[in-house]
Amino acid sequence: MIFAFSIFLLVASFTSAQQHPQIPCGLPPFVERMSEPMAARLRQIWQNYEAGQGCASEQQQTFALVHSLSDAERTHVFGLAPPKPTASQDGIPMFVRTSDAKFQQQFEKLWRSTTLADEDKFKTLEALAQQGLNSQQLADYHQWMMAVKSQKSVIDQRIDRLSDEARQILAAVTQLRAQEQKILAQVSPSVTIELKGLL
Repeated sequence: MIFAFSIFLLVASFTSAQQHPQIPCGLPPFVERMSEPMAARLRQIWQNYEAGQGCASEQQQTFALVHSLSDAERTHVFGLAPPKPTASQDGIPMFVRTSDAKFQQQFEKLWRSTTLADEDKFKTLEALAQQGLNSQQLADYHQWMMAVKSQKSVIDQRIDRLSDEARQILAAVTQLRAQEQKILAQVSPSVTIELKGLL
């Protein structure tokens, strides 16, 4: 345990002392938006830096200084942080979020369909994706579909190992859920709003 912790500290200290190549060396431009005492500290960090040298130490000190800013100071210097994605977006694949409304509706209808067999659903979704997505979205779709099929395979293997009694319970509950979906599909939008959060 102590050995593992020592390795962690060694790696952490090594990576924290590394220069961040995507961040240019030199006095950061946000120094102009800092309070005078903080700006003076930042200028002091970079005062001996010469162009072309490594700047890992200066960057590390800059990160520590920025980390020490209060929330109000950080907001003044960098602006408001981007909003966190809503919970409703968390489970939505990127290719769906970036696609047009027509594709989103068709995709959701197919994905939620309880009448299509899985293989038919996958084929229909593939055709829809080929027709309605750009190359980046299509790449995201294929990556997502690989994960879906892998997950399905794991679930299918687990179902194959069920006892007869457990298999019967699963079939009954699956059938009830299909009935629930049919009922909910026929509900008017106003009733859907009334039932939101109850079902």
